[in-house]
Amino acid sequence: MSQTPPLNVEGSRDAILRLSVVNLAFTHFVAAVLNEDGYAAECGVRVPGACAVHDLDVVAEQAGKIFAIKTVFVPTHEQQVTLQTVLAAYATYLDLLDGADVQACPHFAEYWLVTNGIFSQDAVAYASHKGLRLIDGDELVSMLTAMTYPVTAISGLTDVEFAALAEANVLLTRHLTDHEVELMAHRTGLPQSRIAELIDGIQRL
Repeated sequence: MSQTPPLNVEGSRDAILRLSVVNLAFTHFVAAVLNEDGYAAECGVRVPGACAVHDLDVVAEQAGKIFAIKTVFVPTHEQQVTLQTVLAAYATYLDLLDGADVQACPHFAEYWLVTNGIFSQDAVAYASHKGLRLIDGDELVSMLTAMTYPVTAISGLTDVEFAALAEANVLLTRHLTDHEVELMAHRTGLPQSRIAELIDGIQRL
């Protein structure tokens, strides 16, 4: 994954927190960042394991390897994701591995947990022992570049405007700058003049 440092670390953390305004926006944001980094990522995938069907937050594929991803949004940067969450994730992963053995589902090379917060020491120790990948808020921010900031980083963006952007799957700053203003206005229902202002605001991040 890209390790280009963001232009504004604290601003990025706060912008990620604002994603909570729209249900599942954090999950879709994680998928969008992965897509920009060369993965083929999809949200909300139901996958049968050996014993149960699992609702995976994100499934990502790159270089022939498939990754199952659980996203864990927390309301503050300092909040911990505890061992219990990691235990449940590992149980899901084991059932998926067993499912692959009986050809019920594809083989998942890794299981990731991605949060905007931090993981407890017990969670980190357990995940390390079991081969789960943990991506905390600091690592998530380190993955961002100027064009993969969440749009919530744009100064002056209202919650109503963000909801309109999210409804159109416009979650990254690049999603705004890659298309004509007229097209973005049509997709989001926001005035062309406002779209132009938001794009201008990206340049000041």
